[in-house]
Amino acid sequence: MIADDVLLRYGEEAGGGVDLALWRNQLLPIFAQKCQSCHLPGGSARIDLSTYSTWALRRTAIKQRVVDRLPTPMPPVTAGKLDEKELASISSWVMRGR
Repeated sequence: MIADDVLLRYGEEAGGGVDLALWRNQLLPIFAQKCQSCHLPGGSARIDLSTYSTWALRRTAIKQRVVDRLPTPMPPVTAGKLDEKELASISSWVMRGR
């Protein structure tokens, strides 16, 4: 499915405007590198974060676990540490929705 010249996954809700564009351009690559090994459908974390809508629904939890690093930090050490730019991108995106 194509919306506004952007390919969407089937089942992914359209909409989100700038927030969705930022997620696709900045956070989706981070997800692919650091998160998808556990957070795809059926993954070991049992929390699917493979779409914009699932990130948007869990924005507060993502801030807590990834940005604030409480109660246990994400991503886990085995997945690799977020660099400053990646952490800033996630922090900026989660704060947009508050």
